[in-house]
Amino acid sequence: MIDATHSLITWLLLIPIVATSVAYSELFRASTRRSLALAACLALVVFFGALLDSSSPSNSIPVLAPWLEATRISAYCGVLFNFIMCLVFIAFGDRVFATKTAGVWSLIQTLVSIGFITENTLIFAVVIAAAMLCHLKVSQEDVYQVSRKGDRYILVTFSSIVAIAVLLLFFGLLRSVHQINTFSELTSSVASLPRPTKLLGHVLLMIMLGAFPLHFWVKPLFAAPARYGLAVITRLSIGFLVWAKLYPLIFSGDQLLDHALTLGCGANLLYAGFLLFGERKLSQIVSALYLFHVPLLILAVKFSEHEKTPDFMLDFANITVAISGLLIILGMLRDRLGAENLDNASGLGNSYPLIGIAFLFCVLSLVGFPGTLGFISSEIILHHLAESTWPVAVCFIITIALNGYSSFRIFGESFYGDPAKSFRQIFQPLRREKLALAMILLFLFISGVGPQFTEAPLIPPEQQQPALKIAPSPLTP
Repeated sequence: MIDATHSLITWLLLIPIVATSVAYSELFRASTRRSLALAACLALVVFFGALLDSSSPSNSIPVLAPWLEATRISAYCGVLFNFIMCLVFIAFGDRVFATKTAGVWSLIQTLVSIGFITENTLIFAVVIAAAMLCHLKVSQEDVYQVSRKGDRYILVTFSSIVAIAVLLLFFGLLRSVHQINTFSELTSSVASLPRPTKLLGHVLLMIMLGAFPLHFWVKPLFAAPARYGLAVITRLSIGFLVWAKLYPLIFSGDQLLDHALTLGCGANLLYAGFLLFGERKLSQIVSALYLFHVPLLILAVKFSEHEKTPDFMLDFANITVAISGLLIILGMLRDRLGAENLDNASGLGNSYPLIGIAFLFCVLSLVGFPGTLGFISSEIILHHLAESTWPVAVCFIITIALNGYSSFRIFGESFYGDPAKSFRQIFQPLRREKLALAMILLFLFISGVGPQFTEAPLIPPEQQQPALKIAPSPLTP
């Protein structure tokens, strides 16, 4: 039975490969391509879910053992990534699969999924470089050719090329100088790596995530037409993939880099807070909220120990799902209303309460409002900052206040007012768009009310608390 399960898990990987091949062919209709892409998403969710459910994820795929390795973090990220891809495919419909570039989206999805479970550092570097190049190709053909600013693609291209160069240089140093060929070797020897190599790893993480001051690719990417929000999600997923694989570098224990990283995150928090304050463009609101969460992710990893992995993975789940929800809403507003600024979207709350509720819940969760998933991770980070680095704790509190004020202002100006004065066109959200938003709201609500449900898959079965058993009465025969 166990061998049959292992064989089934391995065969699931063939579905995304078939879907990618079909997506490149023009012999199939867009609806057929989308159906196969959704099947590939579900197959990968089941695949990573099976690894996550196993007591030993690394031994769950013995056929691929020489090349692949799975941890609970990588399996969890794989489930989230493919779950979000599934929701985006549902929300955006056949438009994403109308051309050959649909094959590139499926190829990126397959490459990123392989990157989550690969153990070999060389394979990982090649997979990430290929995914970045595919992303540049599809961005150029499907996004930036209709952009109003030609420099958007140039900025994203430049940052991507720099990221690929630093990535290959970093892993080249690991393999040639330090003789590190697998991620398990990297985890065991990261404390003994020289400072230049560690610094290069930190720079790579900052570029891939868009951290201050290497954030210049974030705003142009979010400013692309929102009906191709898949470009944003895939680019961010690639950055999070590098973060998930290289997070042991943050535990290296170098005091100088530790203080530099903490102060840099404090500067990023203030930058994002003032960037959101007074912002009126919908796309830039999303990018400012993303930039706010980049330092939170880094600080959460830095302040957490290995056994506290579920604590900082909560923020990863929060930003991945909530940002995707905002991108879906932004795509609806831009496609149907041409809304670029807050004034154009005024009064939507009266006509479309579901969109208003979804927008408010996603924004509040990203800001860290009490009762949401983002509040839990923010509370953990603030506790650690208050004990170790109080200046950054002050920056964090100021940023939370600024973001809280900005989020309520954004919601009020976007969804209250007289819609007749801002737009005449009335649209009805499609059923697939409602389904995607409802699933996002359900995830954020359940995770905010009961975070233990979100953390449970990250805790090994042997570390989970057993159910209470009632001891038999001594009078029982």
